[in-house]
Amino acid sequence: MHRGLALTIFVSLILVSGMAEEPRVTLYSPDSSHLWNRLHRAIWVRTTPDGTHHDGEDWLDAPLSTETRSVLEEGPLGKTLSVLDEFNRQTDEAVATIPALHRAWMQRALWSVFDWSVSLTTDFHSPIEREFHPRLRDLQGRLTAAIRLIALTKEEIDSLPDTYASTLAGAGYSTEPLPTKEEPNPPYLPSGLAFDSGDWTLLGPTAPSQSPAPVHFEQLSSRSVFLVALRIPKTGNVSSLDYLKSLNDFRPAWIPTEKDGQSTPTLPVGGLQQAGVIPNPETPQFPDGTQWALIRRAILISRDGALHSSPLVESIQVRTYLAVGTKQSTQALVEFVLSPRALFDGAPPVIAQHGTEFRFPRFLSHQQDPFENGFYSLQSPANEPSPIQLDCLSCHSGWGIHGVNSRSEFFRPRGVEPPHLYPSGQNEIVQGALRAKARRADWILLDALWNLNAPP
Repeated sequence: MHRGLALTIFVSLILVSGMAEEPRVTLYSPDSSHLWNRLHRAIWVRTTPDGTHHDGEDWLDAPLSTETRSVLEEGPLGKTLSVLDEFNRQTDEAVATIPALHRAWMQRALWSVFDWSVSLTTDFHSPIEREFHPRLRDLQGRLTAAIRLIALTKEEIDSLPDTYASTLAGAGYSTEPLPTKEEPNPPYLPSGLAFDSGDWTLLGPTAPSQSPAPVHFEQLSSRSVFLVALRIPKTGNVSSLDYLKSLNDFRPAWIPTEKDGQSTPTLPVGGLQQAGVIPNPETPQFPDGTQWALIRRAILISRDGALHSSPLVESIQVRTYLAVGTKQSTQALVEFVLSPRALFDGAPPVIAQHGTEFRFPRFLSHQQDPFENGFYSLQSPANEPSPIQLDCLSCHSGWGIHGVNSRSEFFRPRGVEPPHLYPSGQNEIVQGALRAKARRADWILLDALWNLNAPP
C-alpha cells in the first residue's frame, strides 16, 4: 500500500514538473489574472519548444505567420475563444472605465490577429484553409466583437498622446549631433519629424491611394500610416527640393546590363537585373550626412466603424548616410519602437531605442514561424536576433539613392522610369493609406462582420 502511494506521488511529480508554467502577464494590470492580461496571453504570448515564453510586449504585430498551426489546434484555440467570450461579455459601462490607451493598444493587437487570420483564408486551396476553415470563422467573429466593444470615439482617438513628442520632451535623447563614422549609434532621436517646422521634407506616395513605403505598408496589412522623410544637411550646397527636382529630371534612370548579364557589384539593387537593366551610375546623389526617416503611426477603428489615423507613433527608423561619395555607402541606422508599458505608465522613453532583442520576424520573413520550425532557430547562435543595421541593410544596401526603395522599387515590377519623389503633406499620405486599407480583403471582411453583428 505504501509502495503504491509512493508511486502515485512520484508519477504526479513528474507530470507537474513536465507541465509548462503559465506565463505571467502584467501589461494591463499588476494582477496577472486580470481579464485583459489573460486575453493578451491567449493571443500574443508564444512559447519555444524548450518552454521559454515570449510575452511580446514590444512586438508591434501579431507573432503569427501563414505557417503557424499550433494556435489553431483545438486545445489552444478553445482557450482563446473562451477568453474572448468572457472578454465580450463585458458591459459598455465596464469598458468605459478602462483607460483609452489600454483600449487602443488592445484593439491594435486584436486587429493584427484578425488580419493574420484573413491572410490564411484568402487562398481557398491552401491546406490550412481547408483544415481550419470553421475555426477561423469562429475566431474572426469573436475578434470583431472584441474590436468593436473597446473601440474609441474619433475624438478619443485624436486625444491620444503624441508618443514621438512625449519622447522628445522627456526621454533625454539628444537631437544633435548626428551619427558619425566614429560614433554611428549615439542615443540620438532627430527633432522635426512632426513636420510642423524644421528641415525635414515629407515625401508623398508613389501612386494614388498608396503609401510612400509600399512594401512596409502592404507587408504589415496596411494597419499603419508610413511616412518617409528626407533631410539634407545644411552644410551642403543643395536643398532637399533642389535635389528632388534634379533626381526626377535625370534621364535615363536605368541602363542596360553588361553583355555577360552581370550588374555592377557596387549597385546591389535586387531584381533590377532580371529586367535587364541597372541604375545609371551617373544618377544625382545626395551629399554625405543626408538622412532618411521612416515613421510608422497607428491606424485605429472608431466606435462608428471608421478608420482613423492616430497620434500614436509606433516606430521610427533613421538611416544616416555617412559617406556617399564612394560606391560603397556607409550608413548609420537607429530604430525606436513604442513600449506599451512605458506608454501606460507615462514613463519616458515611450519610444525606446531598440537593440538586438528577439523580435518575431513579421517583415519579409518568408512567412516562417520560428516557434514551430527550424528556419529561424531560437537556440542557434548563427540565427540570433540581428541588429537593425543588418535588418535594414539587407534591402537598403544600394549605393546612396539606389538604396531608397521608394524610388528603386526593390521588390516591384519596374516601369520605364522610376517613380518621382515629391514633397507632400501628412493629410495626403494619411488619406491615401486609409483608402488603401479600405480596399483590402481583410478590412472588407471585418467591416461586414462589424455591421452584421452590431448591436441594435
